[in-house]
Amino acid sequence: MDIPNALVITKKGDMMDQELSSQLKAIFEDYLNSLGLQGLNGYGQLSADNFADYLVQAYLAPGCSRFLLKKTEAERDAYLAQNPWITWDGSTAGFAFDDFARHAGRMKTLPSFDDFDLNMAEPVLFGSETVNARHFTDYSAAHDGGT
Repeated sequence: MDIPNALVITKKGDMMDQELSSQLKAIFEDYLNSLGLQGLNGYGQLSADNFADYLVQAYLAPGCSRFLLKKTEAERDAYLAQNPWITWDGSTAGFAFDDFARHAGRMKTLPSFDDFDLNMAEPVLFGSETVNARHFTDYSAAHDGGT
């Protein structure tokens, strides 16, 4: 199958539009930067520029460390051999967010929760007795043909 340069395939086999992904990424970055969120334990203000590193440092790597510490040495060695993007110093796991994202893959198509054709479960939550599903983002409402 020939895949256009603008598309990539998710782990589920869905093709992902990179132009749409770029648009949604820019909207999310603006939104995240507008919130003024503070990281835990003195990390400082979170932004689109440091959010991925913060997620790794505050949540993902510590969770991975706990997971690996519960394994036997043989199990841990086997897991790390299967996942060479994870570093291990004997007590602490480390990795880059991009490596984690490649490993995890995408689980949903775009847009992830408020799909243009209202087939996902999330827009149904915004439905009513007479309307099965409604958009809850301006972006999706503007791109679905006017429903």
